Amino acid sequence: MLQCRSKSTFGSIGQGARRTPPPRRHIVEHEFSHVAGSTARRCPMVEEDNERMFRRFVAAMNRGDQEEVLRVWSPEMVHHGRFGTYGRDEVAELMGGFRAAFPDLAFEIEELAADGDRLFVRMTATCTHQHDFQGVRATGRRVRVQVMGQVRIVDGKIVEHYNVMDELHFLNQLGLVPDDLLTTILA
Repeated sequence: MLQCRSKSTFGSIGQGARRTPPPRRHIVEHEFSHVAGSTARRCPMVEEDNERMFRRFVAAMNRGDQEEVLRVWSPEMVHHGRFGTYGRDEVAELMGGFRAAFPDLAFEIEELAADGDRLFVRMTATCTHQHDFQGVRATGRRVRVQVMGQVRIVDGKIVEHYNVMDELHFLNQLGLVPDDLLTTILA
């Protein structure tokens, strides 16, 4: 596993040589990293590796490559959604059902930022409602919706995932929420 080493030469005064203290930002991040629940210090190389891994993960999702997706998800992965917390197998089952109804599902990464072992992403999802889904007959409509997520990565595997999708706009595009109701809600 790749580890970051601080380039700081800060040491005790008794060592004799003048030492340069670490930058203030490093001290703040180190001292307060536990507040956000992060277990990793900032490390540009690890962050870059995590970003590359996440881009490969999204590419696998776009191809519908369930085997690759499962390789990236830790067996202990936890997904936090609006209706509760799910394990890896439950998420795989839910995603399989969604992909069956929307087989051309694709994500485009709009923004991706890393902070230690966490990634923050804003994506646009596009798909066509080609088959029935959760009691709703296929509409044939093309949908484009914003998705926000946060993942935590340990040893190259996604161990935790938070996801928020603009579900109201999604349902509106499928014709399940009338435009006038959406306008009233958002006014």
